[in-house]
This record gives sequence, C-alpha cells and structure tokens, in this order.
Amino acid sequence: MMSAENRMLHYLEQIGSGKKVKVFPGVLKGQPVMEILEFQKDRDTDLIVISSLYHEGLAEYFTGSVARNVLTGTARPLLLTKS
Repeated sequence: MMSAENRMLHYLEQIGSGKKVKVFPGVLKGQPVMEILEFQKDRDTDLIVISSLYHEGLAEYFTGSVARNVLTGTARPLLLTKS
C-alpha cells in the first residue's frame, strides 16, 4: 500500500505542477490545524488546499472542524476538495 506522501507525489506527477504555479506538497504530522498554519506561514503560500475523504457522522464533524479552524486561523484562501 502506498503511503499518503507517495500517493500525493504520484498525483502531482500525473497532473503536473504547471509552469506558473509553485507547489509545496507536504504530509504533516502532529496537530493538524497548527501544522497546516505553520507550513503555510513558513512558505508564505497564496492558497491552502486540503483534501478530505468523505465521512459520515462523527468523522465528518472532525474533518470539518480542521478545515474550519484552518480557515479562521489564516488570511489566505482555503480550497477544500473531496477525494
């Protein structure tokens, strides 16, 4: 089974990063909101993209809370995708 980081890198190879877009891929470990916000701040990114699996019930609430807390913790746009 492919790790999350390997799946992400494989996906980026398939779609290409484009010539005008600089991509900072990363699989972060730790407290999700703090890690994402620190990653964004360290790299001064223009956009945060978070991909999430669809979950029902309690798991859906926690996925939503990470995106919601990242959104309230940054002035940058947030793109939330469903994988």
